[in-house]
Amino acid sequence: MDEVGLRLHPAKTKIVYWRDDRRRGSHEHKSFTFLSTRSGLDLVIQSTRRFLDLHGAEAGDLSTAAAAQAPEIGRLVLRAYTQASGAIARAAALDLIDGLLLSGTYDMAQLVDEAER
Repeated sequence: MDEVGLRLHPAKTKIVYWRDDRRRGSHEHKSFTFLSTRSGLDLVIQSTRRFLDLHGAEAGDLSTAAAAQAPEIGRLVLRAYTQASGAIARAAALDLIDGLLLSGTYDMAQLVDEAER
């Protein structure tokens, strides 16, 4: 960071642990605020909404950059759904999964099929 002239704020900078299927441990820092989001789940939901707003129609067209990013977006929102602890967060993730499927997002149907197994 020093090489490019950036410094981390010692009181505000922390490594945050994001639990998932592979990481089950307990750690001191499990949430964060970034760009007015409170957690990784919020960030995924906001990012996916933005992706759909900007690239929904292009997400299934293999000649676009959006289609190249679509599988990663799909994996993130599916993970967000499985990790959501409340009904509101699960509903938001499901709405986004539906939006990705309805827009014909590249690889989304296959990702959903794999997640259901």
